[in-house]
Amino acid sequence: MGRVAYLVALTATLSSILLTWCDRGLALDPSLDVSQYVHDSWKVQEGFTWARINSIAQTPDGYLWIGTDDARSVAGGTGLYRFDGDRNIRWEPPPGQQLPSNLISCLLAARDGTLWIGTSNGLASWRDGKLTHYEGLAKFYIFTMLEDRGGTVWVSGIGTPTGRLCAIQASSVHCYGEDGNLGIGVMGLYEDRKGNLWAAMVNGFWRWKPGPPDFYSMPGAMDGIRAFIEGDDGGLLFTGFGGIKRLMNGKIEPYSVPGNLQPLRVMRMLRDRDGGLWLGTWDGGIVHVHQGRTDAYSNGLTGIDVVALLEDHEGDIWAATSEGLDRFRDPAFKTRPPPALIEQIKADGKTYDASNGLRLPAHVRDLAIDYTTLTLVAPDKIHFRYKLEGQDPNWREVVDDRHVQYSNLPPGDYHFRVTACNSSGVWNEAGASLDFSIAPAYYQTIWFRLSCVVAFLGLLVALYRLRLRRLVRQFNMTLEARLAERTRIARELHDTLLQSFQGVLLKFHVVTYMLTDRPEAQKSLESVIEQARQAITEGRDAVQGLRSSTVIKNDLTCALAQLGERLAAEQNGQNRAAFHVDVGGVSRDLHPILRDEVCRIASESIRNAFHHSGASRIEVEISYGERQLRVRIRDNGKGIDPKVLDAGGRAGHHGLPGMHERTQLVGGKLAVWSELDSGTEVELTIPASSAYAKSLAARRSMFWKKGA
Repeated sequence: MGRVAYLVALTATLSSILLTWCDRGLALDPSLDVSQYVHDSWKVQEGFTWARINSIAQTPDGYLWIGTDDARSVAGGTGLYRFDGDRNIRWEPPPGQQLPSNLISCLLAARDGTLWIGTSNGLASWRDGKLTHYEGLAKFYIFTMLEDRGGTVWVSGIGTPTGRLCAIQASSVHCYGEDGNLGIGVMGLYEDRKGNLWAAMVNGFWRWKPGPPDFYSMPGAMDGIRAFIEGDDGGLLFTGFGGIKRLMNGKIEPYSVPGNLQPLRVMRMLRDRDGGLWLGTWDGGIVHVHQGRTDAYSNGLTGIDVVALLEDHEGDIWAATSEGLDRFRDPAFKTRPPPALIEQIKADGKTYDASNGLRLPAHVRDLAIDYTTLTLVAPDKIHFRYKLEGQDPNWREVVDDRHVQYSNLPPGDYHFRVTACNSSGVWNEAGASLDFSIAPAYYQTIWFRLSCVVAFLGLLVALYRLRLRRLVRQFNMTLEARLAERTRIARELHDTLLQSFQGVLLKFHVVTYMLTDRPEAQKSLESVIEQARQAITEGRDAVQGLRSSTVIKNDLTCALAQLGERLAAEQNGQNRAAFHVDVGGVSRDLHPILRDEVCRIASESIRNAFHHSGASRIEVEISYGERQLRVRIRDNGKGIDPKVLDAGGRAGHHGLPGMHERTQLVGGKLAVWSELDSGTEVELTIPASSAYAKSLAARRSMFWKKGA
């Protein structure tokens, strides 16, 4: 359906072009005889058709349609052919439909593009991909058809005992002849310049309209009247096997053509655009009457019995004979650019109509485009240029090749163009074009590719998080091992060393009672006992410190604040530095081991600021961020010598190297900035995943929540 709609749309353009050609005199040179025209022929015996030709017609799209006597159904085929000047293709009806008969008796190409198909068993029409049957003419042999100037199609059906003459306009069908006044039927139809419709009978003819029908009797014309044409003097010429006669002023009289020709058995008559009269005879070939003289042509014809005559859009004369098809064209007119037409497109063997906007399915591997020319002049010498935009970088030129093949075209939109050139080198620059597209498979769509990108990024994130979890787990295992070691050390100190010291201390007390007679020795021993008691107390404090480091609590801010206040109090009043601790973000619990390391790193930096910088202001900033824990210590003191910074610390001092070592143990980063007389800034950063204390269940919940 889409292809036919495309052809119909193209018809208007072609018709205007052809009318322009006609205005420019596209007709045979009337001064030439038939033998002087270029003659081409196609013979039935050479396989042009399967049977004798009965009728020819040319539709507005330029195709020549040929009706034959082939009543055989060859693979479901018909006796109807479509000819483009190069290929003669048997026409096939749509699936599930068929013509009333495969024997095609006559054809009519209407101005609206409808092809009327007369058969030996009824009438059908073909338009826009739709085949229509007409029940009023079923079982009748369709003998002749005509479209009048008002667009009404007149159809003659031969039958016994009576025939029919039907007028078809739109969907209305009105038939005449049931009363028997048409006999077995009408054998010829003609409309003259005045609009009179003439209908030929076996024994006379009718002037059917306008007005009441008038009948002209021809009692002796037993062979019937076959054709009408208007004469140069305004009379009506009609003919049959009995020769040519003329109706002039209501009287019928014999008519003879110029020249000494024997009586003619004329079957068809045609008046060309230049006024020349063409006669198709039964056994004498073609007779051409022009400019007051007559010439005949029969020896070069495919057959001497002419059954149909046609003047095509380009002014060429076609003659169908009992043995084939002949064409006569002007040898001097060679500059007509041939129109081009895209016929169909095949994708993996499936045929689609060549309509703009065609969308082909995905996975198309083999794509074929069939194109042709709408000229019937020397089709075997036609040059074509075609280009598939987006695929062909340049135009491709071929000679008489009407098929192009593409393989594995990617999905997307395509624009195919084709132009044609005649044997004189004149190109039709307008050509024909077709817009179509190939649908992408699901894996070729943008959304699928985006989904793959998102999935890949998600996989990377998942791998990153998995790696991070493994690192955190390893880090936590290290911290847990250090916690366990601290607990073991505290337990061993309490259960062994401190208990032993306590026993020794009791023995020292016993000894003091034994030295009552030696006061000096007793006094010295009591002094040792007091030192031992202090050592035991310090040991207990150390054990308590080790055990308290295994408990999760958030006392980093308090510890650093107490340290800074104690160091500030130790300074004298004049050189005392102002100390301040600032906390940013929501305070978070820290892992015990990590908290101790952070506290020691910060404490070392604070002590250095108090003892060595000579600063008047020392600030500590603790920031609990979502991504990291940051501890920053700033002072406005004298700064650190750049050489010392570059060397990683002073020789023999281990404060700064120790801070870096502890930072590496907790997986953090330590940065020190300092300039002489501009102060020093120390910044410690630790990833949140390592710094903040959190249970394993809480970590899993956070992982899936972020991954959702």
